Amino acid sequence: MKKTILSMLVVLVAVLAVACGGNKPVGNGGSNTADGGAKCGGGEAAKADPEAQWKALYKKGATWVMHMNMGMEMWQKTEVLSVDGNKAKIKTSMKMKKDEEFANPTESEVEFKKPEGGEAKPDPKYKKLGEGKDKVAGLDCTWIESEYDGKKSKNWTSDKFGLVAKMESDAGKMELVEFTEGK
Repeated sequence: MKKTILSMLVVLVAVLAVACGGNKPVGNGGSNTADGGAKCGGGEAAKADPEAQWKALYKKGATWVMHMNMGMEMWQKTEVLSVDGNKAKIKTSMKMKKDEEFANPTESEVEFKKPEGGEAKPDPKYKKLGEGKDKVAGLDCTWIESEYDGKKSKNWTSDKFGLVAKMESDAGKMELVEFTEGK
């Protein structure tokens, strides 16, 4: 039962990441726009270089830990094992309690694909409420507060790495609690 719930939460996080993160893995924060902006749901794009962010984040030895609570508290650790051109091999593991060891590691490959196409069309259900700068886990971030179809959320994205560093919404919270840059 515990594994089933964990699997369902991982899928939920993956869906959120794909919705706002294009072709990048959970926790990366990527982009679903052609210009690599932080647009999700039709908002205004932040000017970012997705390829530079990918190269900054995916370096051998990089690790990050996300603390999530979307009805159930859990932690996810991602470690970059190797990088070969535009592909990286990562290991992801989870735990349900702060004092537990990370368990059930899975290895996967992520690939950087340069966004193609034109600008996304504005979505009338999206309303930008605010934008600013802040630090999360020592990283310089841009935050955007928005409302989509009556539901509010606030997302902090690392300027350098493109990593979602913090997210608050009616669905729950997620925050980067540990980050080590790779070499």
